[in-house]
Amino acid sequence: FLNMVLKTASRGKYYAASRISWKGQFFNLALWPEKLLKRKPAFRKITLQALQKAALKGAKGLTDFEDTRYEEVYSKACEMMEKRKLSPLGQHILFDTMTRRLVARLRAKDELKKLPAGVLEKPMIP
Repeated sequence: FLNMVLKTASRGKYYAASRISWKGQFFNLALWPEKLLKRKPAFRKITLQALQKAALKGAKGLTDFEDTRYEEVYSKACEMMEKRKLSPLGQHILFDTMTRRLVARLRAKDELKKLPAGVLEKPMIP
């Protein structure tokens, strides 16, 4: 009871309780053992290398990230995620979202390589 009173008193002026459905609460509860055991990459320390490894696995055969301009931004995002205390569901969703973005990057780079030479230099609207 005392803990509840202290939490209520220390919330601050702009505190808003998180709104999570019963389904979200269920999946959070179901994912807690995975977070504690850290068997899946999403529940280990989130790093750029872990995201790239998961993206390479998801891209099935594509391996060339080409330029490295995105690495600084992703590394910074990984640092920020590690500072946050995310729920198991939130951590899984975040890892999955960032991995999918890297997979999309791999696929887009691969498709751009397949285009004939000079196609991108011509204006699309005459």
